Amino acid sequence: MGNGGRLKMPAFVRSLPEQLVDALEKLAEENGANWWKEILHDPNLHLAIREDYLSVYARGQSVFKIWLGKEMNGAVRRPLMSTHYKYLLIPEMPRDEQYATFDGTNFRTKGQPIKPCSLIQTYYIAGETVPQLVKSAVSHSNPEKRGVHDIAKNNPNVIDMEIAFSKERDPEPEDPTRLNEDEDDNHRKLKSTAPRMDLAALHKDGSDKARLVFYEVKRFDDGRLWGKEPPVLDQMKKYDKFLSDEEETIKTAYQRVCKALFRLLRLRRQMETCPLIRDVANDLRRLEIDKTSRLVVIGFDRDQKKGRLKELESMLTERGLADRLLRKGSPKQFELRR
Repeated sequence: MGNGGRLKMPAFVRSLPEQLVDALEKLAEENGANWWKEILHDPNLHLAIREDYLSVYARGQSVFKIWLGKEMNGAVRRPLMSTHYKYLLIPEMPRDEQYATFDGTNFRTKGQPIKPCSLIQTYYIAGETVPQLVKSAVSHSNPEKRGVHDIAKNNPNVIDMEIAFSKERDPEPEDPTRLNEDEDDNHRKLKSTAPRMDLAALHKDGSDKARLVFYEVKRFDDGRLWGKEPPVLDQMKKYDKFLSDEEETIKTAYQRVCKALFRLLRLRRQMETCPLIRDVANDLRRLEIDKTSRLVVIGFDRDQKKGRLKELESMLTERGLADRLLRKGSPKQFELRR
């Protein structure tokens, strides 16, 4: 077996169990409100296929994880959802209840002991619980994640975000209740060979192919963009090596992603599914992997564009990487067309 008894696993996996997709379709068709319908029809939430589960992102922040529950006592397996405990905090409170007084034994608001249910979500209320969880999650997002969200929202050809390339994994299955990969480093089973790429998007390639391109997003004030040998160059070199070494595995993974996404996104009645996702899902276009990663720079003003950004462009040009750079001051105006 080698490698200290560790079992070599597929380098990169993206898939959803057929039963999970079937169950989510049934939830979407139910009469009345439910948590999945609220997630599904929120245009500000992004669905991302992982290995046997679905991640839901709000402003770039992982807020929900959806997976298929275990079969118990012969009951039908049903979709379950988890969220980080910190998102359960009710995001807005009346001004006179925002501060608690400690009397030496208890914390009180308005002279009364605090009731936990007045501070945190403890059960589902249609039209209230999901939006409040999302609002709490968004408060933890940072400018780069918000920029990634804005790009994804403006480009329906984006089919994945926060993409962790991995090379080795324990045979023990991942705990589906663990939510945010960013905060789970001590418990993660994956050993990354490169940092996470921010976005993956489909592009037309002739009349019968779709090319999947991977993007690294950096804000202008990110120190990894600057210097004689900017760290971002090493990042991109690792990305390119992984894309080249694992091309067929990545292709298989994203063919599955398109098939699952097509089934889920078409449930969003009022939102059109990207034709490229539909075509790959239905084998009308052959999926190809672009083995050259791209660098997206956002969050700069006109003076910075004419000044320091020119230095970055010149440095990339000297290294033959000029065609790797895409830049736009506002991520909300960014169109991934290359």
